[in-house]
Amino acid sequence: MKSLFAIIVSVLIFTSMSFAFAEPILLEQLSPSEKILVKLEWPEVYPDEIYKFKVSFYDPNTGGLLDDIKLNYNILVSQHDHTVEVYEHNLATDGTGEFEVMFPKESEGPAEIVVELRAASDTGHTILYEEKVTFSVNVVPEFGVIAAILAVAFIPILLFSKNKLMTKI
Repeated sequence: MKSLFAIIVSVLIFTSMSFAFAEPILLEQLSPSEKILVKLEWPEVYPDEIYKFKVSFYDPNTGGLLDDIKLNYNILVSQHDHTVEVYEHNLATDGTGEFEVMFPKESEGPAEIVVELRAASDTGHTILYEEKVTFSVNVVPEFGVIAAILAVAFIPILLFSKNKLMTKI
């Protein structure tokens, strides 16, 4: 019965931890001209794996997605003064965009994602931008997942051992 309890507890803990790790991280920044609110969404990032990042553009006054204009932008991903990925001449026609990033195997720690706003156009009007919005992301060392799994596995063992000692006393 106690071992069944320990298994159920470990499954519940592991499930809740996996949902915590699955939560996307969302940051937002206003462009220097304060005309575009840029939002960046990404999962927790580990080295040597491909991740999808989402970028979206909003009107800071209304909070509405800029889905009625064409927005030209570039993406630059760097870490430790080295370029990781570059995406040039992206076009957001619905106010959103996606790009993939794979950090090198040995990379960990802070990284930078720069969204360069180039131009926006709607029916006949084009506005040129020369603005950059910079986001900081953190690349987690590979042992982070292993440590979490070991911690989850250790908790039921500890609980079971403690219960066994209590019954002997």
